[in-house]
Amino acid sequence: VSNVRKALLDREWAEARADGLILRRADAVLDAWRNAHEKRGIERKRFYTMLRGDALEKQIKAALNAAGQGEHALLASFSAAQWQAPFARYPTQLFYADEVGEPILQQWLQLEPVTKGETVIVERPADEGVLADRDEAAPGIWCTGLAQTYLDLHAAGERGAEAAEHLRQTRIA
Repeated sequence: VSNVRKALLDREWAEARADGLILRRADAVLDAWRNAHEKRGIERKRFYTMLRGDALEKQIKAALNAAGQGEHALLASFSAAQWQAPFARYPTQLFYADEVGEPILQQWLQLEPVTKGETVIVERPADEGVLADRDEAAPGIWCTGLAQTYLDLHAAGERGAEAAEHLRQTRIA
């Protein structure tokens, strides 16, 4: 924490006051974070579900709430952005989940493992802090926090960078 504080002050991105540290250049911090971000997951699993449309949405809500209101599983990347700041359509549902959340997703979403043609991807994040900072984008819809969604979108390729900038302009700025 001390090193982060010093770096923020050295770059003049923050100001030290008697009542604490005040972030002055959040945009510069987010840009630097984005440029340094490397998406690292421990494990990425591909699944197929027969659920579609409203039935899928209902089961996603049930699964995320069964997973401790997003404590163990969250919508991620394009799937999170669809709720937080819709911009680009992406046919696959993307989740982060830990060892508790993954079987909950498998059960509620009726997931079957596949090697291709996946409709759901579940990734175990290298840093479980990803699961700690969560956003309830709609009642019962738990997503990665806005900053994490932004970073994941930007790293996604395709239309991800455009979707990331849309999220930044509509929700983060």
